[in-house]
Amino acid sequence: MINGVRSNIPMPYASAYKTKAETVKTDTGFQTNKIDSEFQVDKTSDEYKSIMKLYDDICKDYPDVSFRLDDRETSNAYQKKYGTECMAYLGYGNSMNQVGDNFGELSQKSVEIDVQILKKCLSDPDYKKAFMSQLDSSINGYQQWINTARDLNASNMCIGFLDVGDGVAMYSACANVPFVTEAEIRQRYGKSEAYAQNMIIQKSKEIQNELTEDYMNTLSEHNKTLHNKLLTDPSKDLYEKVRSSAYESQSRIYKKSAVEAVDADDEVSEEKLQGIGLTSFGISDAESRLVLASYVKDSGEDDPVVQIAYGQGDDRKVYHIHVNDVDISNASDMEMFALLSYEGYKGRTAPGAINNYSAYKTLKACGGYEMGSADENCFVDEKINVKHLMQKIYDSLKDHKTAEEEKSFEECDYLRWLITNRKKL
Repeated sequence: MINGVRSNIPMPYASAYKTKAETVKTDTGFQTNKIDSEFQVDKTSDEYKSIMKLYDDICKDYPDVSFRLDDRETSNAYQKKYGTECMAYLGYGNSMNQVGDNFGELSQKSVEIDVQILKKCLSDPDYKKAFMSQLDSSINGYQQWINTARDLNASNMCIGFLDVGDGVAMYSACANVPFVTEAEIRQRYGKSEAYAQNMIIQKSKEIQNELTEDYMNTLSEHNKTLHNKLLTDPSKDLYEKVRSSAYESQSRIYKKSAVEAVDADDEVSEEKLQGIGLTSFGISDAESRLVLASYVKDSGEDDPVVQIAYGQGDDRKVYHIHVNDVDISNASDMEMFALLSYEGYKGRTAPGAINNYSAYKTLKACGGYEMGSADENCFVDEKINVKHLMQKIYDSLKDHKTAEEEKSFEECDYLRWLITNRKKL
């Protein structure tokens, strides 16, 4: 998981930098006929049948999406045993489990789910509800990932989901070559093991060289200091240096995107903070928890950071929100609280509103959502397409007839403009 590492460098092709092994799997995977028993899945077991039933149900809910079911834990264990340049473990049950066609093409919504998520969904209804909400909002906002891929001159991409213990991480993976299919792998490498391994190594080196060149060209344009450092650093070969640099440069594509969880020991001291907002979320029918938003004074205009903190002692939670990175097509209440509080702090507040977030909560209720966050999970993890919601409310209030509707329309119009144009202000 990547936390707190930031960069303004455009990434070339994200799929190559998930891990070296995943690049081999994505672009040059191999299906071996000799899978050790420790890596085999009992396809007659109740667990397997339950997992595949849930997976099938999800696929049926989104007939326009092409899905694959991964098994990161087993794949990593397999790779650890046989090395990074071995035959790749394809996915759950050593299969990609693809449902749908044209996986990875820009014209096709493509989603990869790790099996650990489905295992948890089967045992934890709340976890399942949160994941399904995140999946739904990500699929509905899929166009943003296509736009990102096009910005990177990538011809193929998908989004994926991983379990990270206390939540679900979402990532995007781009490539400038088509994602290999299981049938292609079986056909291409259904020969001797030695031949297949040589082909994997050769193809991997070709991809490494191509991606290294792409990334270094990007650095030469956007970050000459890092470009020169990588060229002159004698500690390791250029590919390894580029891979490490690019991996670190993925700005929090995991878990909460613009959100960085902060340990209590690393919390910013009060003298370096400026309080800018106060809200709450429910913890029971009769109680709520106060949440404080504070601007981190050491952060700058190019990367303003808002600290969100609540709770005391062992229950204290602290997050840093990189405001410019908040994705309004897939944002939580916590992210919007930070973003709108910061905009208010900068003097940009909806006309007639107590504050931006208060106006946003009221408008959100007009769109069919609860006015406040029902609990911590709703506040921190549940995400919606705010841009779509604000447009929907704006359209519904165009023909306002009462003074109250007119006030709501003006607030909506302002917030809709603000969240769309905030980076230009």
